[in-house]
Amino acid sequence: MSEPLLIEQKEGIAFLTLNRPDKRNALDDRLIAALKQALRAADADPAVRVIALRGAGKDFSSGADLSALRKIARASVMENLADVDGLAELFLFPRRLRKTLVALVRGRALAGGCGLAIACDLVLASRHGAVRLPGGAHRLRRGDGDGDPPPQRTRKRSRSSWWCVGIS
Repeated sequence: MSEPLLIEQKEGIAFLTLNRPDKRNALDDRLIAALKQALRAADADPAVRVIALRGAGKDFSSGADLSALRKIARASVMENLADVDGLAELFLFPRRLRKTLVALVRGRALAGGCGLAIACDLVLASRHGAVRLPGGAHRLRRGDGDGDPPPQRTRKRSRSSWWCVGIS
């Protein structure tokens, strides 16, 4: 079984690569645990200035692993609460980092993968990237209903996060 997360450090940037391309980098317990541990380590490393999060293969992340969802369907209420707490901690964790966390979105970032991307300080999405929440009516994409933007555009998403969409 391969490692669920690849870690590479180059020129002050810690690259964390979700490494489950056969499952479209779906989030499971192993990947979530590895990601939290790697984020802690990169944040504590004085040689790291920026943390970049990306996905191996075609997509950033498809969200929760469907086999994990089947597992929690048979779990107790307390086990499900623990599972939800672990995922919520992952989505809140970037706000506690001292270093800037950048999501490099190529392909799709769906459901929980979308949540992971938008939890980052900066989202850089490829021109053909799709960042979508569950349900077809809720999607975040270039243009996002506010006219026809130029091919490259920076948009403030919240007080501490920025989006840059349309990057080749």
